[in-house]
Amino acid sequence: MELIVAKNNNDVIGDKGKMLWHIPGDMKYFRSVTENQIIIMGRKTFESLPNGPLPNRINIVLTRDAEKWKDKETDQLFFTDLDNYETIINKTVQETKKRVIVIGGVEIYKLFLDKCDVFHITRVYDNSEGD
Repeated sequence: MELIVAKNNNDVIGDKGKMLWHIPGDMKYFRSVTENQIIIMGRKTFESLPNGPLPNRINIVLTRDAEKWKDKETDQLFFTDLDNYETIINKTVQETKKRVIVIGGVEIYKLFLDKCDVFHITRVYDNSEGD
């Protein structure tokens, strides 16, 4: 499992559900790492995406209320809770043979940190504060 994150000098990754910077080169790198793979994110990260699920990826969203989102599921978008996420991830990996990449937010990073063995970290030389 892999993890991808951009963080600044203060280890801040965002503020109020928004990224603090827009770096085209980093966005291109993010796309190159995650495209055609399985990505895992939390509900807040999912809701922050301006155009819905990221294209050309299998999006798995962890939420405490997966049933609320079931009508939005597609063959590229799944919602699961903490009781079932391992089953969905394992099944998806077995069916697709794709890599799994954790894309955030902070609660999801904490949940998967010990399960990841590859880390894609972009250091942003910035001192912004965030939550």
